[in-house]
Amino acid sequence: MLHSKRFEIVCIVLVVLTGIGIVFAALFWPKLGIAPASANPEYMTRLFDDSRVHTINIQIDDWDTFIEEASEDAYTVCSLEVDGENFEGVGIRVKGNNSRALVKDYGLERYSFKVEFDHFKKGSSYHGLDKLSLDSSFQDNSYLKNYMSYDMMEYMGVPSPACSYVQVEVNGQPWGLYLAVEETEEAFLDRQFGIDHGVIYKPDYKYLEDENADVALRYIDDNPESYDNIFRKALVDITDDDKTRLIEALKVLSLAGQLSEKSTSESLSSESSSSEGTSSEGTSSEGSASKSLSIESQNSENSLESVVMVEETIRYFVVQTFTVNLDGYLGYTGHNYLLYEEDGKIRPLPWDYNLAYATYTLGMPNAENDPVKYVNYPIDTPAPGYIMMERPLYHNVMMVPENFNRYYELFDEFIAGYFETGLFENRLRETADMIAPYVEEDPTKFCTSEEFLVGVDSFAQFCNLRAESVRGQLSGQVPSSFAEQEAGIGTPVDTGDLWLPDMGEVADLIILVIFDRNRILKPVGLTFYLSSTDFFAFR
Repeated sequence: MLHSKRFEIVCIVLVVLTGIGIVFAALFWPKLGIAPASANPEYMTRLFDDSRVHTINIQIDDWDTFIEEASEDAYTVCSLEVDGENFEGVGIRVKGNNSRALVKDYGLERYSFKVEFDHFKKGSSYHGLDKLSLDSSFQDNSYLKNYMSYDMMEYMGVPSPACSYVQVEVNGQPWGLYLAVEETEEAFLDRQFGIDHGVIYKPDYKYLEDENADVALRYIDDNPESYDNIFRKALVDITDDDKTRLIEALKVLSLAGQLSEKSTSESLSSESSSSEGTSSEGTSSEGSASKSLSIESQNSENSLESVVMVEETIRYFVVQTFTVNLDGYLGYTGHNYLLYEEDGKIRPLPWDYNLAYATYTLGMPNAENDPVKYVNYPIDTPAPGYIMMERPLYHNVMMVPENFNRYYELFDEFIAGYFETGLFENRLRETADMIAPYVEEDPTKFCTSEEFLVGVDSFAQFCNLRAESVRGQLSGQVPSSFAEQEAGIGTPVDTGDLWLPDMGEVADLIILVIFDRNRILKPVGLTFYLSSTDFFAFR
C-alpha cells in the first residue's frame, strides 16, 4: 500500500515537471535561440542547402505543347526528380506576367515555373515543402539579384523565402541554371512564424491603369470587395474575420498619417507664430503649439504601433530602399511584395528582385540609364513625392520621428555589417564562382557567358557604390532627399564607368533573338534603356 502511494506521488511529480517543462519550452526556447521543429524542416537541409548547385529533372510527356501553351495558368502533371529522388504526380506551370509575355513575344522558351507537389496528389510534399518556384533570371545577367537581395533581407532579420541554385533538366536533357525559391505559403509560414502563424497576401493589380489603392495599402472603405487585389491574392485560406482585421489595420494606418500631417502642419504654424510674441492670455504660442504637437505625435505613434509591426517594417525598408527596386512597393507599380498580418498587425516581406537595382524599365514612359541618379537614390525620400504620398506603409511610419531615427540607425548597421566588413563581396564572389561553370553550359540563358561575368562585376560595382552613397547620406555629405539633390546640397558619389544595362535589360532579348537565334523580329510597344536610334544603329 505504501509502495503504491509512493508510486502515485512520483507519477504526479513527473506530470507536474513535464507540464512545467512544456511551458518553459514554449516561453523561453525561442529566446534562447532554440527553434521549434517547424523552423527547421527537412527540405531546408536538402534542396535549400545553398552551398552547392542542385539538380531538378522535369519528366513530362509533351514538353513542346507545354511550352506552346505557356500563356495558360493551368498546371500540367509531371514527375520531378530532385537530386536523384523521384516525386510522382507533381503539378507544373509557367509563371510570371511581363516576363512571360516578353519571352513568348520573342519566340524564346526560357520561362520561370511554379512547381506544386500536392496539386494532383493531396498531402504530397518535398520533405515538408508543398510549393516552389524556378526563377529563370529574366533581365538579370548576373543571376544574382534575387539571391543576394534575400540574403540582405535575412541579414537584417527579415523573414525571406529560402533559395538555392539548381541545374534544370527536361526529360534528362539540360535546360538551364535556375534559382529554386521557396513559395511563401503554409510551409514558409510554419518555418518562419510557427504553426500558430498569421495570414499572408501577395497584393497585385489586375490592370495597371486602375487606381489600385488596395495594392498601395491605402484605406478605401469597410467593404471587403474594395480590396480585391489583396484578398484574391491571399496565399493561404482566409476568413471574413481575416478581411475585417486587415481593413481595420489599413484604416488606422491612414488615420495615423492624417495625425502626422496635422502635427507637421501645427509645427510649421507654431514656428511662424513664435516670433509674434504671446497669446492674449499671456501663454506662449510656441509652447501651446508644441504641446499640441507632442500629443498628436504620440497619438500617431501609438495608433501605428497597434496595427503595424514597426521595427520589422523599418528593417524591411532599409534593404528595400537600398536595392532601388522601382518594381516594388515604393516603385511605379507598387507591387512585388508580400504582406503578413497577425493579430491585426501588418508587416511587409520581400519578393521578386530581378528588376531591382535600377534595372526596371517596363512601362516607364521615360526610362533612364543614369547610374549617378540611382546609385545616389535618396534614402529619406526613396520615391517621388506623388508616389510617397500614396504608399502609407512607408510614408506614415517614417513621419514619426522616432521611427525615422531608427531607420537611420538600422541603415548604419546594415552598411557597416554587410558591406564595410567585406561580407557582401565575399558572398557574391563565392556564389558567382560556384555558378559560373553552370552558366557557361546553360543552353537557354538570356545572355552570353561574357555578359554574365560583366553582369556580376556591374552588380557588385553598383552595390558597393550604393553602400558608399548611403554612408555619405547618413553623414550628411551626400544629398539624402530629392529636395536636397535639386538644391545642390552635398556631393553625390561618382559612378565612373558603371553602365546599368550591363546588369540585364529588355533589349537583351531582342539582341539574343537577332544574333543568337537567327530570328528577325520587330519590337513592338516596348521601352528599353537603348534609344530607338541606338537600337537600330546596333541592329
